[in-house]
Amino acid sequence: MKRFYTLFIIALFASPPIYGQGFLKKLGKKAQEISKTVLGEDEKQKEKEAEEIDYDFPPAEDIYPEEMYAEEEAEAPTLGSTDPNAPRILTFSIGKEKGKIDHKKGIIEITVDPDTDFENIIPVYTTGSNVTSSPASGKRIGGEDSYFTVKDKAGRKCVYEVVLHIRGMEKKDLKAGTKSGTLRMVNTMQGFPQINSTYYFDNYGKLFAMMNDMGTGTIYDYAAGKVTILTAVASIEKVRRITDQAASLQIPDIKEPTMKDLENALNNGLKDVEFVYFSYEIPGLDKKLECPIISNYEVMPPSFLVRMNARKVANTTIAGKSCFTLEITEPESGMKMLYYSWKNINFGGGIKGMAWSQVESFKESTPAGIFSPPKGYRPYAEYQAEVDAITEAAGKKLQKKAEPLMNAPEIQAIKQFLDEYEKELKATDINK
Repeated sequence: MKRFYTLFIIALFASPPIYGQGFLKKLGKKAQEISKTVLGEDEKQKEKEAEEIDYDFPPAEDIYPEEMYAEEEAEAPTLGSTDPNAPRILTFSIGKEKGKIDHKKGIIEITVDPDTDFENIIPVYTTGSNVTSSPASGKRIGGEDSYFTVKDKAGRKCVYEVVLHIRGMEKKDLKAGTKSGTLRMVNTMQGFPQINSTYYFDNYGKLFAMMNDMGTGTIYDYAAGKVTILTAVASIEKVRRITDQAASLQIPDIKEPTMKDLENALNNGLKDVEFVYFSYEIPGLDKKLECPIISNYEVMPPSFLVRMNARKVANTTIAGKSCFTLEITEPESGMKMLYYSWKNINFGGGIKGMAWSQVESFKESTPAGIFSPPKGYRPYAEYQAEVDAITEAAGKKLQKKAEPLMNAPEIQAIKQFLDEYEKELKATDINK
């Protein structure tokens, strides 16, 4: 137990800079010397008999092979141009479709039919004289060629991004469906306990909320670009208990949760927690994150479904509704996933036995106030202020408890070693 206190104090009070491998070797040898005055007689004997091993740490490239590093994504260019005299794209078209050009924002929007051959898109555009452009007009483009740059001899340039819209398949094109609703779902995943969740939506997906039976969830306000997270945190009483144990030089009573603990929490609710919420703004949320309840699969033409390895099958009755049913096949494994929707609303699906969502009930209405934090939830900042006060008081108590131990010979030896090594490093830097 004495050794635990020693290590605990070192971790709390010793804060050396990152010294590198040489420091680790020296510290290892110093620790061996100090251990001779701390360990029992039997351990002293074993220490003498043990063969000293000097570890050489392998370089990072051996631990993390080059192929493990993900390729860095190319940085998107700055669109448009701040120079009013910069060259411009004057006209832009794909087949019979003409693009709408915004020179200031550097955006070219163009709407095409769903049966367009997306593997063989050939844009045609015009510019002023004495202008170079890339990629060239009349050249077949791929997904990486969504940016078009025009430049004149003076070096002025304007960059455009082409945004394709598919006619009749965007949110604004959806047929009038269900304006609001409450979906009670049973979600199962292989190897995990069943999770029951409730999903709420209103205004055709402009508002969406999800909450599971443990009381955690998320509220999305797409129109306002605001996300509110509902979550469970350790109760103030639990925080006080754990910090008091640590301040009294005891091992904090913290256990890693098991799958059984998760199952108990799902069945009986969380213990030793309280609920908080925090919100943050995401401009353009409706464009960055689509509402998972709203679907446009029902209006997709067969030719477009083929590209998704999907096909429409006979309707399935779910919660009393005759649902549009889509079967999607994974080409390599041949695994088939089912997807259900009714009036543009996702009615679950997945792969049975692996990941599956089943509707338990459905109402075409939502409870009042569901898109605001529920009663009993408080702002996270308020909770955090209480936690900070508790940890600050515990820190003062820990310092008082630890002061006598800090004067122990082995602690003083390590502190002296750290000071000397830091001086050695500074001297090396000065000589350089």
